[in-house]
Amino acid sequence: MKIIKDKKLFGKLNIVDVILIIVILILIVGVVYKLSDKEIAVSKNNQVFNYTVKVQNVRPTSADILKVGDIVYEKVSGTQIGKVINIVSNVAQTDMEMYNGNIEKKEIDGRIDMLIEIQTDGIINNNEYLANGLIRILYGSNLQMQTKYLDCTGVIINIKAMEE
Repeated sequence: MKIIKDKKLFGKLNIVDVILIIVILILIVGVVYKLSDKEIAVSKNNQVFNYTVKVQNVRPTSADILKVGDIVYEKVSGTQIGKVINIVSNVAQTDMEMYNGNIEKKEIDGRIDMLIEIQTDGIINNNEYLANGLIRILYGSNLQMQTKYLDCTGVIINIKAMEE
C-alpha cells in the first residue's frame, strides 16, 4: 500500500486537508493551554497592591467629587480596577519659558493636579501587575479610569506590592 497516491494521503485525504487539520488541532491546544493557565494564575497569585495615578490640570470640582473609598473602573472595558485609598491635590503647574529664555514653573489658575492612590486585588508575576487579574498596570502608562461621578485620564507613577 502506498502512503501517497495521486497527491492524496492513503488514497483518501488530500495533503492540504491534513495540514489544515494539524493547524486547527494546534490552535485548539494553544487556546486550552492559555485559558487553563490564566485560571491557575488567578487562583494562586491573588495579591493586594497599590498604585498611584497622577491626573493633571483638572478643575477643583473634580477633586471635590472624588472620595476615599470610591470604586474605580477602567473606562474602556468597565472592569473594576480598585478602590481609592488616598487623594492628594496640589495647584497645577506648567513649565513656562520666560522672556530671558529661562524656564520656570508657573501655577495654572483654576486648575489642580491630583495624586490618586488606588488599592486592588490582582496578579503579580515577575513585576507584571494585573488589576483584578485582567487589566495590566504599567509604570508610566496612561490609564483611562472612571468612578461613579468622575471620568479622567492619568499616568501611573508608582506601583507597590503590599506585604501579606
